[in-house]
Amino acid sequence: MSTTLAILAALVALGIGLALGYFVRLRQAQSRLHSVESLSQKLMEDARREADTLKKEALLQAKDQIYQMKVEFEAETKERRSELNQFERRLAQKEELLDKKSDNLESREQEATRRELAIIERERQVEEQRAHYDHLVAQQKETLERIAAMTQEEARAQLIQTVEDEARHEAAKTLKRVEQETKE
Repeated sequence: MSTTLAILAALVALGIGLALGYFVRLRQAQSRLHSVESLSQKLMEDARREADTLKKEALLQAKDQIYQMKVEFEAETKERRSELNQFERRLAQKEELLDKKSDNLESREQEATRRELAIIERERQVEEQRAHYDHLVAQQKETLERIAAMTQEEARAQLIQTVEDEARHEAAKTLKRVEQETKE
């Protein structure tokens, strides 16, 4: 009996040891499970915080990038406006220069037309004078031919009459020229 009792006691002790081992193991497993869950929650919270931080950083970077793009766009726009204004000024200067050249050319054309008309008028006057002088030469020839047939007194009277006629004619011509010049 004593051995049975010792075996029984050993078996009971073994059962209690096993039960106690089981409960200790269960408790350790629960503790580990709790610690793993706690660690998991901590990791999840850390991951969330890190994701939030990364999200905020990405948002800040995006805002900064948008701001930089806006600044670059405004600078480029300002530069293009400046270039456009310079181009417009150059274009206006060229237009003004062309207008001046056009006015100058028109003025030259008018002056050339006026000179051409003056030359035509002068040629007409010269032609009139040539015709007049040809006529006078023909008259003088006739007069000389008549004078050759006249006496000295008749020739003198004829000469005086001719000089007087020419003087009147020249005076009338001069008067007419002066009147035309005063009209201009």
